[in-house]
Amino acid sequence: MIAALERDVEALPHNDDALPLSERAAKLAELQDEIALLEAREESLIERAAKDGVQIERRPEQSPSSILGVRIAKPAAARAA
Repeated sequence: MIAALERDVEALPHNDDALPLSERAAKLAELQDEIALLEAREESLIERAAKDGVQIERRPEQSPSSILGVRIAKPAAARAA
């Protein structure tokens, strides 16, 4: 039974472009930082439009921190990693 399972796993397609698990956490943190910066830019554009009399609705999934203009600090251990 184990041999059959191993054959099935080996038969699965391999993706040479897949991100190794060892790099996943760092890449995820990098992408979350990029999203935070983009959301801050988005909010500044929404606010600028409002000053010009143009109302733009915010996305329902926009982070509250970007709307409030705050950045949540990471613990020192997470920054060092």
